This record gives sequence, C-alpha cells and structure tokens, in this order.
Amino acid sequence: MDWKDPRLTEQILQYTLISSALIAIAAGYLTASLKTMFLVYGGCVFVTLLVIVPDWPYFCRHPREWMTPKRADAPFHHQQQRSSPGLESIRESALDASKRD
Repeated sequence: MDWKDPRLTEQILQYTLISSALIAIAAGYLTASLKTMFLVYGGCVFVTLLVIVPDWPYFCRHPREWMTPKRADAPFHHQQQRSSPGLESIRESALDASKRD
C-alpha cells in the first residue's frame, strides 16, 4: 500500500460499514428478526474485509520512490561513549574511600 491510499481504504471502510448497518437494519425490520439483522450485517462486514484487507493493486497507484544508497568516502567510526560527570565523581569518591580503608 502506498502513502496516499490508506485514506481511500478508510473511506471505503466507513462507507461500507455504514451502508451495511443500514441494510442490516432494514432487513431485520422487514423480517422482524434480530437474527437476520445480525447475519446480514456479519455477511456485509465479511465482504468489506475481503475488499479492504488484501493489498490489491488499486491500493498502490502512487508508489513511493526510494532513495538510492550512497557510498561513504571514509569508514564510519563509532565515537567512544563518555561517562557523565556525575558518575565520574561517584567513582572517584568510591576509589578515595577504598584507599582510606
């Protein structure tokens, strides 16, 4: 899926779920059956999932172009980690205390 089409997916999902609810309410009202209403709504949700979940080609109409990697001139060297001044003073005081003992 590309960077623009999640909006399309969300719109399709919202419209189909709202229309599914309206169709299910109408079917349940006409048949006077709560079971029919839930079955119709469940079927509509299943069809919606079949349309939305797979990564269909129409969800990739705006592909993102990735940058090509560039080779560095010099090798990358990690900087040595320096301890914070607070830890250094704690170490020094611990060493001083051990020398006194």
